[in-house]
Amino acid sequence: MTSVLTPFILLLHVLLKVFHTFTADWGAAIILLTLTVRSLLFIVNLNNAKQQLIQTRIAPKLKELRQKYEKDATKLSTETMQLYRASGLKPFSMVISAVVQMPIFFSLYRLFGSHGPSMTSLLLPWLDTLGQTDPYYIVPILCAALQFIGFMIPLTGEHRQQEPVPISKRLILPLIFTAAFSFFLIHAPAALALYWTASAAFALLERAFYRIPFGRKLVTRGVPDLD
Repeated sequence: MTSVLTPFILLLHVLLKVFHTFTADWGAAIILLTLTVRSLLFIVNLNNAKQQLIQTRIAPKLKELRQKYEKDATKLSTETMQLYRASGLKPFSMVISAVVQMPIFFSLYRLFGSHGPSMTSLLLPWLDTLGQTDPYYIVPILCAALQFIGFMIPLTGEHRQQEPVPISKRLILPLIFTAAFSFFLIHAPAALALYWTASAAFALLERAFYRIPFGRKLVTRGVPDLD
């Protein structure tokens, strides 16, 4: 695994050192690295946003199909796939994008695990080095809060006639994900926690971008309105 990740680790390390040359602070360099990575992945994230929007728009029709063909699984499967094709929904696209980003995740873990002990930052003054875990859990908790807010904000603010979802059902998956990821970050180097906190903050900015006219036009382009 390490040999496969070596090119990614070296590239990320070079970028990090370049940013440190300008900022003279490893924490600020990590934030710039985060912005760079998210910028490079903007098209991937935009595609994910389109897929989420499609899922939102076809949800009422999926419910109708399930009710109509609840006793005919074969017909339900056929009609569902036709709806997917008509709407442009690709059920496995988000899984594929996650797989594409896995090398970055593991490379960062390796990078900060090996170089974190030599990094310091004024952004996290309670830590001697960024290779330490955060003893006060400040950064992991902040990351969890930002991720949770992102989960709870609708993608484009569309308001469509749908059956209200109980608040308990809306909360359960975001709570499970943020709790599990926070538990991981609590035991990870603070540098990695800082990276994912910055990433969560930039993700919120992306979501805000999708709500302005230009961003909304970008994310809805090519997404059929099936009303």
